Amino acid sequence: GTTIDEHLKALSSPGWKCVSADIVSSAVETRSGRRSTTYEPCVKYHYQVTGKDFTASKIGFDRPKTLGTSSEAQQICNQYPPHTLVTAYYNPTRPEEACLKPGASSDFFMKQMLLSSIFLAGAIILPFLPNKRRRWGFWG
Repeated sequence: GTTIDEHLKALSSPGWKCVSADIVSSAVETRSGRRSTTYEPCVKYHYQVTGKDFTASKIGFDRPKTLGTSSEAQQICNQYPPHTLVTAYYNPTRPEEACLKPGASSDFFMKQMLLSSIFLAGAIILPFLPNKRRRWGFWG
């Protein structure tokens, strides 16, 4: 899952500063579990901010870290071949935080709206459910 911190970074990253970055490596890592295998596009890039060197690997904040097929992961890696220059976006208050794709997709917002709606519905309904102390919520 994505943390609240990741959501906030996804929302704030379009305002981050741009910098030229060099792709150091780009490969698909395979992770095998008991029931499934996942594939992670691992892209490392190097950039400088005020003369200080940084290396990062975040592609985007609202994208899944692992994917279901190696071809999906490879498609992402193919966008970042080693030894090419790309634009990276870094957090001006924490330059060690960077990404290659800032912002959040509409898919990201739809998921957040759905989860928020489910949570809100639960918060509204929960007080009205029977429990051991009250017979019927607020009205019993």
